[in-house]
Amino acid sequence: MGQQVFKVQKYVSVDGQTEFRVPASGSILLVTIAGVSVPFTFDKVRQVVTLTTGADEGVYVEFTCAAQYDSFKDLVSSVVYNADALGTTQATAAPITAHVFRVDDAGPTAKGLILPVAEAGSIYIVRNSTGQALDIYPPIGEQLNFNGNNVPSTLGTFSYSIYVKADDQLGFWIELL
Repeated sequence: MGQQVFKVQKYVSVDGQTEFRVPASGSILLVTIAGVSVPFTFDKVRQVVTLTTGADEGVYVEFTCAAQYDSFKDLVSSVVYNADALGTTQATAAPITAHVFRVDDAGPTAKGLILPVAEAGSIYIVRNSTGQALDIYPPIGEQLNFNGNNVPSTLGTFSYSIYVKADDQLGFWIELL
């Protein structure tokens, strides 16, 4: 059995709408409207959520989904190759925009990457395919490997590392490898 992953899908309702098609490979755990939990049923075969009471027009209806993934390959939703590192500070670093991110161009004045704002359990693999060590910054106000808020970690030349968001409340990331 794989890792359980939660994700929130948002839909804007039309007046009185009670049925929503929600593609989910697992199950729907929670439905909220304006942050308040509402009663619902989920037909997994049809992938339809039915609300007991209709939603007002234009409001966001949020569906918290749980899904089982049998491998990391199934979980990874995006890959970027041939990326460039940028800047030398957290403010000027290039954003990591995919779960698998390969940097092919960097230099002394272009060696920064910044992890995205993410939920606990999010995983990013970064490969440095250059002869320049890279500075990997946590999102603003967060920390990586107990280095302190906003302090980067160094990713060596021609190497890779895995970054995992470990705690939402503390804004804490860990680096593996």
